[in-house]
Amino acid sequence: MIIYIKIKPNCSFERLEKFSSDRYLIYIKKSLDDLELEEELKSILSKHFGVPPKNIEISWGRTESERVVELSS
Repeated sequence: MIIYIKIKPNCSFERLEKFSSDRYLIYIKKSLDDLELEEELKSILSKHFGVPPKNIEISWGRTESERVVELSS
């Protein structure tokens, strides 16, 4: 499954909002420059979708606020 996410960095909380069947907005505590952002992003998506973090791959936009993520089971 492919989903499109937009990241709102430097928030005081973490939250995932769904806008359509494949579009999400994620509020995250880390900044876009932080090296741990990808791990935290995978952790949030893993909890929401119930898949292991190793099955989540960022296909496009590793350094952008908008990203394409592929989830495999």
